[in-house]
Amino acid sequence: MKENLKEHIDEILKSCIHCGMCLPACPTYQVTGNEGYSPRGRIYTIANQDTLINQKQIFDYLDTCLSCSACETVCPSAVQYQNIIDYARYDLKLSRKNKGLWAFVRKYIFANFLTDRSKLTKLKNLLANFDWLSNIAGLVFPKIKLLNKLKPNLKAPYKSIDIGRRFRSTASVNKSKTVALMLGCVMDTFYNQVHHDSIKLLNACGYDVLIPNLDCCGALACHSGEFDLGLKQRHDFVAKAKALKIPLVVNSAGCGAFLKEQNDIEVLDIIELISDPIYDIWHHLPKQDLQIVYHPACHLNHKQGLSSKYLQLLERFFKVDTSSLNADTCCGSAGIYNILEPDMAFKIGEKKAMELSVFESCIVASANPGCINQLQAHLGSAYEVVHPISLLANLL
Repeated sequence: MKENLKEHIDEILKSCIHCGMCLPACPTYQVTGNEGYSPRGRIYTIANQDTLINQKQIFDYLDTCLSCSACETVCPSAVQYQNIIDYARYDLKLSRKNKGLWAFVRKYIFANFLTDRSKLTKLKNLLANFDWLSNIAGLVFPKIKLLNKLKPNLKAPYKSIDIGRRFRSTASVNKSKTVALMLGCVMDTFYNQVHHDSIKLLNACGYDVLIPNLDCCGALACHSGEFDLGLKQRHDFVAKAKALKIPLVVNSAGCGAFLKEQNDIEVLDIIELISDPIYDIWHHLPKQDLQIVYHPACHLNHKQGLSSKYLQLLERFFKVDTSSLNADTCCGSAGIYNILEPDMAFKIGEKKAMELSVFESCIVASANPGCINQLQAHLGSAYEVVHPISLLANLL
């Protein structure tokens, strides 16, 4: 992601040949059928924003983009669409999120709340132990289904991991290799077990695991209306990570994609380390009589190109049904998009849930906390949504 887009934006806009191949790949176009909610339509809106009268409609078109990057995957001209949207929303101020009380509150939350895991954990405990708080939130935000549908996740036990601790491996390979596991903010607070499962798998593959003292990477802020703040958070994060002088391992697709845009540090999704077939742990494990459905997170699929690695490893040990799944479509989470844009997120989430509900499997696997949240909220209690790492760790 370029930090100064003004000198590049005209070239980027002109690179779009308006072929329309992005339309069927775009989740918001799929649910609306309105080309204004497509990448091609948004590019037209940005290029002609001075001649368009309806400012509210401009804001709606641009704010409802999920930044899932599905359009970049199918674009024959390799249009840097993410750069275009970032420029328009934050440099051209073509977003309703730049003004008002909500803008102030959101900036405060991103700057002072998400960077402190203890505050997030306290909020989680409040929502878990005082039902009336989540009920009030449900009344204020009635279309954010995840608020009142995720109480089992809120009440899941939290097993803290000490900062600075090193988990040593007893395996015979990679004996001198140490990696740092990023805890993050949302993943550690709401899906803390995934970290324990990640450590278990990494140790089994011979890696010592260090738990570094790192704050939020800035991905949520950058993609949710606070572009400058997100870049600063990433800059500070990368400076601390670089000082570790060891690879940084991430188990959250959105964080991994965001950090990989910065070339100063070695960032690896956990699947890039554990999927090597030479490791002894994969040779002796039997195939399980368990059928699952795999939903590839957008930033793992379109940004990192690692979705197939997860799928290959899952297919080795489980029955993975992908026969009629439109796997490349977004679930509507997109960080906290389902909070900022609940109407569109609701429609996209319901559509994805309908696709998944045709499968007999009651277990859905996805490698991103936002996706797990969104899918669980829309699928309901009949399905269990888990991180693939947890499924694999349970085999050991």
